[in-house]
Amino acid sequence: MKKWIKYFYLLFISLIIIAFITQYDEIKKVFYLILKADIKLLILPIIFICFSFLMISMAYKSLLKSIGYDVSLFKFFRLSIVMTSLNSLIPSMGIAGHTAIFHSLKNHHNVEEGKIISTITIYTLALLSSFMSIFFVALIWFLATVKLNIVDLIMTSFIAIFLIIIYLSYLLLKNKNKLLSIIIKIKDLINKIFHAKLTDNPIKKLLSEFYEGSSIINKNKKLFLLPFILMLLKNIGDILSIYFIFLSLRVNANIFIIIFGIAAGVVLSFIT
Repeated sequence: MKKWIKYFYLLFISLIIIAFITQYDEIKKVFYLILKADIKLLILPIIFICFSFLMISMAYKSLLKSIGYDVSLFKFFRLSIVMTSLNSLIPSMGIAGHTAIFHSLKNHHNVEEGKIISTITIYTLALLSSFMSIFFVALIWFLATVKLNIVDLIMTSFIAIFLIIIYLSYLLLKNKNKLLSIIIKIKDLINKIFHAKLTDNPIKKLLSEFYEGSSIINKNKKLFLLPFILMLLKNIGDILSIYFIFLSLRVNANIFIIIFGIAAGVVLSFIT
């Protein structure tokens, strides 16, 4: 077993033990609810969760293959479980989970650092843009069929605006010179404040590798279409898994509330 996987399992088990000790009463309530749940319906969320992992794996495999690297689907399936678990356990804007993918691709498959970053960025863009598609369709339908009070309207607008800002920030990555200028200014500021000695060359090398990987996909937009569709299916799988969890607990959940709840989770994951 690879060393980093051992560390992951150690961290995972440690956090479970800590959660069990500190949240014992809440965990008892969860087990009580599970015992009362409709087992047949509870199987469906598990199927949809596995389906989501499969979609993540296929998206990463297709992106890596488009830039000349072939990694097994099973390897990405395991990595997708590690990535999702780390992102759930450690609030870090998705960095914790993607660190595991970065480490594995760099050390075990000799993928260049910049190309890994471009792959992760394009994957995240496909994930967000596909979810935004679902979110805005749901938002338009919701606004057309349900009367909102002012607080609901403000919160919904805030989530929508935040997702648009995230999307626009990724569009900035397409402008190499502008992005390089911003990063160098940040580097100069760090050097000034902390008296560091960061240089431009490693940044330029990393960006060069990043754009080498992303330019292949930019030249052929069809290469982005498959990850987008896979992430669309992944997001639908996530929504349905939560929906059927509620149904298994005999709670009639509104599908729109679930979508807005996931959107709120996306916002919180980027600010915590």
